[in-house]
Amino acid sequence: MTFNQAIGKMMHEVESGSKEPFIIFRNADGGWHCDTIVNQYGDKYDWVDDIQDPFALTFTSADFDGGSFPYVYDKILTERLRAEYESAPFHDADIDELKALMNLLEENIGELSSEATEYLTLYDRPLAALYDMTPISLKSDDPDFDYDSDKVGVFIEAVEAEVHDKLHNRKKQEIPKELETSQEQLEESNKRKIHGYEEKFSIQLAGKHVVFAENPNDESLYLVCYVQSNNPLGLEECYNDEVFADYVEAMRGFTDRLDGLVEQLETDRSAIGLAVNPLTAAACMSGGESIDWENQLVIVKADILSPEYRSAEHQLAICIGGFGSKSGAMGKAVYVEELYSGKQCRYNRYQIEGVADLDKLPQWAVSKFAEYRRVQEALKEPSVFKFGGYHFKPYRKYDKSEMSKDKTVSDNTLRRMSSDFGLAISAYEWKKDGVDSMSLR
Repeated sequence: MTFNQAIGKMMHEVESGSKEPFIIFRNADGGWHCDTIVNQYGDKYDWVDDIQDPFALTFTSADFDGGSFPYVYDKILTERLRAEYESAPFHDADIDELKALMNLLEENIGELSSEATEYLTLYDRPLAALYDMTPISLKSDDPDFDYDSDKVGVFIEAVEAEVHDKLHNRKKQEIPKELETSQEQLEESNKRKIHGYEEKFSIQLAGKHVVFAENPNDESLYLVCYVQSNNPLGLEECYNDEVFADYVEAMRGFTDRLDGLVEQLETDRSAIGLAVNPLTAAACMSGGESIDWENQLVIVKADILSPEYRSAEHQLAICIGGFGSKSGAMGKAVYVEELYSGKQCRYNRYQIEGVADLDKLPQWAVSKFAEYRRVQEALKEPSVFKFGGYHFKPYRKYDKSEMSKDKTVSDNTLRRMSSDFGLAISAYEWKKDGVDSMSLR
């Protein structure tokens, strides 16, 4: 099992809010494992004591607070790096540099590409490997900071370059020149192999591939399934697979899946009710490439999106950070929040057309961006703080008996907020970003 698959296995526990502890560890062969460690009576399984991995980690769903797959992935990876930092020997290492590296990683692990993080999970000692990859001093001259934040971009670029070089040089060395394949042979070798079936053709639609595959050695000759890769490592996962003995029935299964995705897209477009008009560089401000993009409305290039998503509601996004959002920075990552849906995405800087010109956008986009800016201005008030998509400001003291039973924030959320901020949340009123109604009125 890969690290990615182990995280996928634990996501059910995270999403269900299970209180049962589970452990994630590597075996002697480097494979990852994840499982619960107690039985239905709360007794620990005997095999847990036999685990040899010194960096094995135990969690419950409460440790992730219902976080997304990327959040869980990054948290567990950094926790494992922290375990290595605290318990493994580092010979001839500068302790202050190692500390700076560890703190940098805990705050910036999300800036590494999926290729880099996947590569790190192959190591028994990933922190030691990263220490060796670091080309510069990360220590800060300011005693109040653990690392020099101005060097984060250089560090990320250096790690990305070394990982890419190692992976691609290794691939070149493993393929002798006399065994180099033609383009046709290469395309053939890249066909998916699914449960012993080889892909014959596929169509991409609505973020998925519908695949038709064949196995001439099985009495059920044909397999039809969905394939998608919406995980941090971009690894393809097969689901809703079905086998057929008859070609015509298999083709019907294939076209039924396509019809379902087309209907889904039509329903989504009807619900949105917006014109399907792709935006180009002509809708951008001149000179926008030379300014910082954070909190700016940017346009994602249409040609990097699937054809069915090449329209303004998928292209217009608010930049919320990333090293690539800074003009002239060495980093590439640009994190955005889609203006229409609020969905958060990651792009590289070259995949962004530039900063949108409000005079050239549809009215819905202008109004929605104005609403976003109004909320951001409200959050600048000294007495206002933000949590979980809500913003709070002092109101009057409420008793529990006064609170409406149909309030939009649960008691558990109230307790969590009280713990996080050390306040009596009942003394505050809150608003969902961009929504005027109070939840405690």
